[in-house]
Amino acid sequence: MDNRQKQDLKNASTLYQKILDLLSFLLLAGMFVFLLVYWDRIPDKIPTHYGFSGAADGFGPKGTLLLLPVIGVLLYLLLVFVSKFPSLWNLPVKLTPFNKIWVYANVKSLLSTMKLLIMIVYAQLTVCSAMEKNVGFFPLFVIAAVFAVLFYFIRRMKKIPPENPEDYDCF
Repeated sequence: MDNRQKQDLKNASTLYQKILDLLSFLLLAGMFVFLLVYWDRIPDKIPTHYGFSGAADGFGPKGTLLLLPVIGVLLYLLLVFVSKFPSLWNLPVKLTPFNKIWVYANVKSLLSTMKLLIMIVYAQLTVCSAMEKNVGFFPLFVIAAVFAVLFYFIRRMKKIPPENPEDYDCF
């Protein structure tokens, strides 16, 4: 694979990846907008930790709410960076010239999906903490979704790719 092909592979995104990346970015931006608009109505003491049941069990000053979108930005940027450098990926399959594009496309879809799930979690925590609401069983749903996504994409990467790269349906 020459340098041009490697660059195309790093920059290429499917419609699925573009949509998820856009939704992730909108959720991230939405956290900041929500805090900006709602800040005066946020109580001085807010939930900062939720137990397994989804009920708040730790409290702190409202300024701690700013940590959620900031950490969200850092995680978002980390996933964007990692998606641009396939050589950093620890893959569950052996790469061959035949499956390389297939595996890379699937990993990029996995990273876009995980980015969206992370932004959903951070947005939910931001809103629930600001409004002093319990998160309920939402954390269990997210944990199940993360494992389902990982299982799906790892299993998918291990399949034999279609012979023609235009037939790849990596979303």
